[in-house]
Amino acid sequence: MYMDLSESQVFNTLRRTWPVFDDFKSFNQLLCEGWVNNAFFNKNIPYIWRSNKRISEERFWNVFAKVFSSIDEPDGFILFHEKHAGWRKKRGRRIRNGVSLHRLLDVPIFVRGFAFYSRRQWQYGEMNDNYNLLLAHSRSFISFTHEGEFLCFSTDKSKLMEIARSFHSFHLACEFGF
Repeated sequence: MYMDLSESQVFNTLRRTWPVFDDFKSFNQLLCEGWVNNAFFNKNIPYIWRSNKRISEERFWNVFAKVFSSIDEPDGFILFHEKHAGWRKKRGRRIRNGVSLHRLLDVPIFVRGFAFYSRRQWQYGEMNDNYNLLLAHSRSFISFTHEGEFLCFSTDKSKLMEIARSFHSFHLACEFGF
């Protein structure tokens, strides 16, 4: 289902995919600067945003899977978070900060099983807990923030508009940041 990735593997893929990370020398330095999303905001990378405050977890993940189902990532999807401790332990095994998932449908399964989300308020993580999905081939970056937000960054504004239209077709609004 997944393969562990080291922080350096995640960081090197981030740098290869996004020039906004060229100024950083390590994953640790990147995290010390604040949330990974800040690097995108600081370089004015276009994005869409939506709040997940009034949506059930099941509905969000179902719509998410439908909206992103056409994305082809031949090397898999890289899911990582911004904690140094690794993902929550399951059956005595600690998972590193990053994992490679072969299918998009594995993302919600993995997040449900290993993320530090509140059971009652599924969209709220711990204070320093943003979960990020890197789609290296399609040059997109998705973040599920600890404040219950969904962000999708891409330099391709038409791709962002298409994603926003897809969300809207399921009666879920997105706002643009470009």
